[in-house]
Order: sequence, then C-alpha cells, then structure tokens
Amino acid sequence: MCSSDLFFPPLVSRLLVASLALPLGSCDYLSSFESVCEKRLAPAKVEVVAEDIEFKQDFTRSIEQLSSRGAAKVGHMVLGLVETKLTGAVEFTAPGIVKPFSGRYCMRPSLMLTLSFKPTTLFIAREHPQGSCEFDITMDHEKKHIAVYQAYLDKLALDVRDELREQLGDRIQYFDSAEAGETSIRQRAASILQPYLERGAQESARRQALVDTPEEYFRLETFQARCSPRESRAAPKS
Repeated sequence: MCSSDLFFPPLVSRLLVASLALPLGSCDYLSSFESVCEKRLAPAKVEVVAEDIEFKQDFTRSIEQLSSRGAAKVGHMVLGLVETKLTGAVEFTAPGIVKPFSGRYCMRPSLMLTLSFKPTTLFIAREHPQGSCEFDITMDHEKKHIAVYQAYLDKLALDVRDELREQLGDRIQYFDSAEAGETSIRQRAASILQPYLERGAQESARRQALVDTPEEYFRLETFQARCSPRESRAAPKS
C-alpha cells in the first residue's frame, strides 16, 4: 500500500505590509484629496503563484514505521508515503498618500500570494531498496500523489486569485490613518484566504483518494508479487 498525508498549518505564514507615503506636489494642494489619490495612485495589483513542488526523498524508514505514520488500512502495509504541508505566504506593498494635517490615508494595495506544498517528503520503505522492482513500482505510485498535489495547487491559485481580485477590486480605499489602512488590509486578506486553505486540506485528501483506489492497490500488489520471482531468476547462481 502507498499513502499520502497532508498537514495543514495556519493559512498566512508570512504577511508583510510596507506602506509608502507619496509626497504631495505643489499643485496637489489646490486639488481635492480624492482627485489627488485618483491621479497619483497606481492601479491595484493582485498576483497568486503556485510554486512547483520540490520534494526530498527518504528511503531509511521500515514498512512498520511508514505504516504507523500513514495510518494504514486494515490488511495493508504502507510501502510508500508522501508527507507535505499546504502553506501560503502573502506580501503586500501599499503605496499610499497621507493628507497633511488630518493624516487621512488613501491607497490601492499591491499583493503577491505564494501557495506551496512544502516541505514535501517522499518515503519508500527500506525493505525495497533502490534498483529493485518493488521500489520502482512504489516510486511511480508516489509520484502520482505529487502530481495530484501540483494539479490541485495550480487550480487553487487561480481560484484564490479571482476571489482576491473580486473582493479587493481596483477602487481606492480611504482610511483615517496609514496604520488603520494596513490593519484593514491584513484582516481582509486573512478573511479571504483562510477558508481556501481550510477547505484545501479536505479537497486535497479527496483528490488523493482517487489515486488510492481498490483497483490501484490491486494493481500494485499484483505487480509487486511478480517482482521477486523475476528477480530471483535473473540473479546469478552461487
């Protein structure tokens, strides 16, 4: 049996907000604060990136150890396992304009969100060393799990991007102060993103279950059962 475990940390692992108070030109003092903001602020920018999954390999664990880590089903042993975490890192830059004397603040946020599965580790039981038939079969199966994680991550990035763009929009946002603006953006981004990562654990598990079907287990067990006889016949006589 092969398996896949997803660990789910808090949604936003890194949230950086950098505000920049753009200086007012001499002509700006003759215009309304709203018109200055319209003229001076760059359009809002929202980007969401799905990182390519990079995984390390660990072939030192026994079948017993992997079975205990992978919560093996009754009657199955875990020969291979993928462990990973779904994480999100958000960076903001919020160039804005502060109105003299009152401290009123206007801004359009620029946001970069990076979604990733990391760290990711692919385990194969040490009883099936590299070069063996069983190892190759298990490795091929575990790479299917990683491919499912990557496909899900790519889709998640598009969904999150569309939601953020819809919710944040391109409108200018006004606050009583720059500090209030930063706090508001942090809270809104977290409220938008958190549900996606909370659902992500369940949705990813559902997709991985489509890999670990009874038919797939039967195929793996059948192929692995055929490995030893072939390798024994191929082994040199003593």
